[in-house]
Amino acid sequence: MGSQSLLRPARQETGHGRNDVDAVAAAGLRRPLRRGRPRLRKCGDASLWAQEELTGRQGRLSTVCTESFRTSESQMTAAKRLGFVGVGNMGQCAHLLNYTDLEGCEVVALAEVRPDLAARVAARYGVPKVYADHRQMLAAEALDGIVAAQPFSRHGVLLPELYDTGIPVLSEKPLARSVQVGQELVAAGGVHVLGYHKRSDPAVLHAVERIRQLRQSAELGPMR
Repeated sequence: MGSQSLLRPARQETGHGRNDVDAVAAAGLRRPLRRGRPRLRKCGDASLWAQEELTGRQGRLSTVCTESFRTSESQMTAAKRLGFVGVGNMGQCAHLLNYTDLEGCEVVALAEVRPDLAARVAARYGVPKVYADHRQMLAAEALDGIVAAQPFSRHGVLLPELYDTGIPVLSEKPLARSVQVGQELVAAGGVHVLGYHKRSDPAVLHAVERIRQLRQSAELGPMR
């Protein structure tokens, strides 16, 4: 797959003709100036967010909890080195925004085909290395994890390349655009986690319980 196929133009992604990094700032998701420990539960907990995080900024904490990424307090001496493949809206708002503030993680490089966007994002989030192609990044960097927040239509080509490195990969849902492609990715045998943590989100769990109560009480009438 050529590097130019990794990301859509910024105008298509934002829908407003603005650069992704401007859209992030306009949405109130500018990276906080402070670099203190974020308000979250440790990775091993069933709930990944502390309650105050839910009512704070709009970004969601995307902590990877596979055994390959799991870090106990006794293992915190060396930060996990992460590389990003693509830093569009989702890459910034849902992932980069949080990982750069997460103790125990260090975002050491990003690969982005849009040079202006890559430079601005790297400057804003303090990412030291920028590459125009993910293959260049993978060849040059010693990474502990890869975050590839890409459109799922590209998973079938991109993910096998990432699997070949043997490095754990985090991507967004869904896994693939078809059952066949999904089966091919599973057969490829990479260490891969999808961003499906919402079922453990305290706000979602609260909503599910409240809906269950309303169904039982019929307070709002019949509910399907």
